[in-house]
Amino acid sequence: MSPPIYSTTLDINFINFLKKLVDNARIEASSRGLHLAGNINEQINLNLDKSSEIEFTNEFYKHVLLALDKFKQYPLGSNIKCNMGIPWINFQKAGEFNPLHNHAGDLSVVVYVDIPECIALENTHPSIETNMPSYGKIDFSFLKEDTQIVTKYSHQPKTSELLIFPAWLLHTVYPFKSNVERISISFNIFNIEKI
Repeated sequence: MSPPIYSTTLDINFINFLKKLVDNARIEASSRGLHLAGNINEQINLNLDKSSEIEFTNEFYKHVLLALDKFKQYPLGSNIKCNMGIPWINFQKAGEFNPLHNHAGDLSVVVYVDIPECIALENTHPSIETNMPSYGKIDFSFLKEDTQIVTKYSHQPKTSELLIFPAWLLHTVYPFKSNVERISISFNIFNIEKI
């Protein structure tokens, strides 16, 4: 049994749009690090101008509706309003990680802007001596229904992938060894209600 997670792959044109936003944000660099759980040195706000905000919001809103339908909260076709929190960018480097945590709000969103393939390969390299390779993976921890058993669901993200999950869902991001950068954008959705 897996936890309630909506997963899809975003169009490459939208990912390229996000990469431009990430490049611009890095120049402006409004640090978010002290407000987040992660042991990631470079975490910055993604400040959007009006035009970018419209494109950003429209793309993610349609996926939030699909996630709410999947989670059986609101069927497709429902008119929903919600508030999107300030997005932030994680520039995760070798040895950095996010400890087990959850988020504020109703839903959490993460889009993987650039995940170098060598990170996934670390989990298959024969020289790694571990019984559970998890380099660069995101793990979700949750209670199985009607039990007190904590279950983990491990996922290896890929570039262009989008995940949406309930904000209460505990998750952790493992470190990796490769000398590369893993870039993701996250934000939370608040005050979801039917109109």
